[in-house]
Amino acid sequence: MKISTQKSAQKGSDLGSIPKIGIFAASLLTAASAIYIYSPVNGTNAASTTKNTIEGAISPVASVTLSANDLNIPITPTEAGAFDSKSITATVRTNSIKGYDLYFSAVDDSTDMTSLLTESAISSDFSGTVTGSSMGANKWGYSLNNTDFLKVPALSSQTKIKTVDHYPSDAELDTTVSFGIKVSSSIPSGDYSKSVIFSAVAHAMPSTLADITTMQEMTPSICANTEEGSSKALTDTRNGNSYIVAKLKDGHCWMTQDLSISDIELTSADTNLPAGTTYTLPASESSWPGEQRDGTPHVFIESTFGGHYNYFAATAGWVNGGDSPQDICPRNWRLPTGSGSSVDEFNVLINAYSSTSGIVNGQPNFFANGSMQSSYYNPGTSGYYWSSTSVNQLQGSLLSIYKSSSSASASSYGGYGTHYGNGIRCLAK
Repeated sequence: MKISTQKSAQKGSDLGSIPKIGIFAASLLTAASAIYIYSPVNGTNAASTTKNTIEGAISPVASVTLSANDLNIPITPTEAGAFDSKSITATVRTNSIKGYDLYFSAVDDSTDMTSLLTESAISSDFSGTVTGSSMGANKWGYSLNNTDFLKVPALSSQTKIKTVDHYPSDAELDTTVSFGIKVSSSIPSGDYSKSVIFSAVAHAMPSTLADITTMQEMTPSICANTEEGSSKALTDTRNGNSYIVAKLKDGHCWMTQDLSISDIELTSADTNLPAGTTYTLPASESSWPGEQRDGTPHVFIESTFGGHYNYFAATAGWVNGGDSPQDICPRNWRLPTGSGSSVDEFNVLINAYSSTSGIVNGQPNFFANGSMQSSYYNPGTSGYYWSSTSVNQLQGSLLSIYKSSSSASASSYGGYGTHYGNGIRCLAK
């Protein structure tokens, strides 16, 4: 912004020599900058041996232009101070479906309007909000309504003056900013100037399943941003196994394949464990050990259906009853709740589908994986999946499915022996 002043004198008739203050001419020198945020571009993915899916992401960008590069504010000062203001419009252009932020500040950390000919300055050092009448003499500020003026922020404390969190309408692309100046006759005439800067920042595209490759990268926002029915294979960094995960009708992201992991030390960095803790998951046994309810973990990895775990292995050693706060799911995933009530997460999932067979034959794809009891019980016909919920050390809660050539059903209930070996399907936190 540039302010210029001129000062001259004339003789009065009977009042002696009275100075006549000339015109203060103010001009705003503005600059516009654009900041770009890019979302990742997904490369080509082979969907099958006969079909390729080509995916690409258009990066969100933003730019800002101004209705004028100079803003001239002519002012005739008075002893008490004369006020005037003028406005410019900052117009943002963005393709971001999540909108943009618009920032404003002085071009550096000094907010004074200064002159090349004098050491005087017009400052912007007041606090709070002022109007044209209450603004101090030889001050300047900015306003978004041309009534309430704020001090001009330094570059290091750049101020966000607008946020749009959706694809903006035409009207939402424009922001009018007014600059008010109050000048008294106490400072020398001359040219006073200061540059300001506007910056537009495009909001990044929301991350979805398509943007991650590992189970451990999942976040609540990634699942929330993913469309229902979307699925992707993600790798468990702990042992390199890959699982198809999907956004299901209950709004959660689930594994649609059974967890298979054993003989490994798990840490809170890669597993759903309390911070700073570890848990050693035992190796797969050659046969199920039977009636052991003492909290000892047992694992059996079956070649067709994957892992079977007793409740103590599934919950990484939890023996206190209630909902376990820990388990052997990957970090950022967990066991579902399964109290048998209508609001437990297994029941919510069942009810989200049109029939109980939907959870077995639809996208959730719960296998009839059988149960490890005194022998391998009902593989191919019945399926059992642990929840995080237990009644006590002896009884846990689970999802039970039944599948035949003509029908399928699913239910969630408690009271199942914690010593049995059942499957695990984790859902994202």
